[in-house]
Amino acid sequence: MGFSGFTLNVLGSGFASDASVMWKGVMKPTVFLSSSVVQTSIDASDVSAAGVVSVLVVNPGSGGGVSSPLNFTVEPAAVQVAMLVFFTATW
Repeated sequence: MGFSGFTLNVLGSGFASDASVMWKGVMKPTVFLSSSVVQTSIDASDVSAAGVVSVLVVNPGSGGGVSSPLNFTVEPAAVQVAMLVFFTATW
């Protein structure tokens, strides 16, 4: 039975309604839940190989910016991943 992916909730502060989660340098479709929570779907192909993935949140436009990166570890074999990521965003 293969791994089907998961929903990643990113917790932080100062997220704009049009903020995007960046996973391995690629903008993912992002759902804005509040200024402290954004959400995206991580596909099985996004975690098909073990390693460390850089996760960022991008607030576009004037006054926007990029959060500090957070390393997300994908473990081999069982492909164990964390469901919550905590950010201290500096805009």
